Amino acid sequence: MIIRVFRAQIHPGKEGEFERFVRETGVPTVQAQAGCSHVAWGRSRWSDQPEFVVVTHWDSVAALEASAGPRWQEAVIKPEEEHMLAQVFCDHYQTTETGAMMASRPIR
Repeated sequence: MIIRVFRAQIHPGKEGEFERFVRETGVPTVQAQAGCSHVAWGRSRWSDQPEFVVVTHWDSVAALEASAGPRWQEAVIKPEEEHMLAQVFCDHYQTTETGAMMASRPIR
């Protein structure tokens, strides 16, 4: 499984607009993609710079690439969100263990 972490710093005053975009457009678009098994998102309430994060789980790099294109390691930015973004970060991680795997281990 591949974990994709998208972080976006938002221009001040654009937080509500970006939150609506994520909730109404971004998350539904990603959830509809084949191979995406999980989407979670949130907004930082403890930072001076408005920031959001979207975490997705993908069955494989191939599934992620089919959704995001050949430059899958880069953030996918839609034209209608670009004016809200001050800076974006997009990172990927290979799952090493899941909660179910860890729960089956004896505690020492």
